[in-house]
Amino acid sequence: MPGGYITDKVQDQGTAILRRKVAFRAFVISDTIAMVLSSSAVFIHLFLPLIRSRKRFHVRADLAIHLNVYATGAMVVAFVTGLYAVLENSSGLAIAVCVIAGLFFFQYFFRLSKVARGTIARIREFV
Repeated sequence: MPGGYITDKVQDQGTAILRRKVAFRAFVISDTIAMVLSSSAVFIHLFLPLIRSRKRFHVRADLAIHLNVYATGAMVVAFVTGLYAVLENSSGLAIAVCVIAGLFFFQYFFRLSKVARGTIARIREFV
């Protein structure tokens, strides 16, 4: 957990230290979105071999690939917001991390979207 937990008070023990910061809340939300999207994609991938209908297979495979792309984006956002929450007092370092991660994300997203389109096309040819 970014920032750690409160351990000195008995009633607040186990509570996140940064729970009131906006960046931490953004981290928790984006981390949850990334987990849900990636778990959904894995679940769909596991059951793809059981689908007999060619059309349903394509629809599910397309969905799983897109969920993977969006989950990765949410993971990058969670990483950046988690680091920003922890490094908020060191604004220069926090901004540098955000810029580096943002540049990586945009390059990754555009390249991965091309790869995803190619993968979807190959799935359609194969099945």
